[in-house]
Amino acid sequence: MSPELVELLLRKQRLQLAAADQRRGCMALIEHVEAGMNTLTRLQVGLQGLGQTLRAHAPPLVLAGLVVLTWRPRGVLRWAQRGWLLYLGTRRLRSIAGAALAAAGKLRGEIRAHPAATPDQDPTPD
Repeated sequence: MSPELVELLLRKQRLQLAAADQRRGCMALIEHVEAGMNTLTRLQVGLQGLGQTLRAHAPPLVLAGLVVLTWRPRGVLRWAQRGWLLYLGTRRLRSIAGAALAAAGKLRGEIRAHPAATPDQDPTPD
């Protein structure tokens, strides 16, 4: 073999090893992101369960609220103001987080679909 061909083969091997290292790094990062997304999903399911429980027990909660309103009106108004600010903040965070999660979901779907995709298949998730 000529020295140029040997040099090219060695360079190709170094590039392949570097690409394999980059792939491992990317997969490790994706695993961390997926773990975080799974945690967020569990949190979301828990909050949905809490919301369903609150809806199921709405009449006693309304009655308790009316009792507290007649007993301490200023305290209720302060808590209502805090609750309103919390509601506005969570709406803003939800829109930001929703966009970030949608982008991460698209990225995760494209990465998973890419290796298995064939030329006649569409690699984008539905």
